Amino acid sequence: MSGKWWLPWAFVAVGCVSTNAPEQVIPATRVAGRLPPELIQKIVRAGYGKFRVCYEHGLSRDPTLTGKVIARFVISRTGKVTNAAIGSGTTIPDHQVAVCVVTAFYGLEFPEPDGGIVTVVYPIMLSRG
Repeated sequence: MSGKWWLPWAFVAVGCVSTNAPEQVIPATRVAGRLPPELIQKIVRAGYGKFRVCYEHGLSRDPTLTGKVIARFVISRTGKVTNAAIGSGTTIPDHQVAVCVVTAFYGLEFPEPDGGIVTVVYPIMLSRG
């Protein structure tokens, strides 16, 4: 089974930048650290394979599964994700999928941010394609 996902917007905490996702416009990315939101988005998108595996496991339990996972994660001074949690606003009804997706963020590696840690709130929409 396969699915698709897209990112309607991402929050990284203070100034604004708009970018486009392949299937829709991403309204605003907010940044509060010194790591460009475009770079964060590029690295998260490179990890889609991990998110897809989580979603496909959920689809095997419920072929109609669809929803949003809000991932809240912290990028440390070294570029490693040191904390990841399910954020408020998550709508996917399969809690195992949400936990799997958020846990996958620990496997992402970012460049060292200038000036400290970066906190990111990143929504991922999951639906069958």
